[in-house]
Amino acid sequence: MNVTFEGMKPQPLTYNTAEGATQFIFEDKTYFYVSDRGAARMEVQNFRE
Repeated sequence: MNVTFEGMKPQPLTYNTAEGATQFIFEDKTYFYVSDRGAARMEVQNFRE
């Protein structure tokens, strides 16, 4: 899959979804999207520890 951000040419994007969280890998950086607020709160707490 390719994504296009304003002012950029299309760039490759890979992703996977597991246990309600979607992991995006773009330009060698990993981003997460969690739709459940409680689960997102727990993920943020895990990153802080």
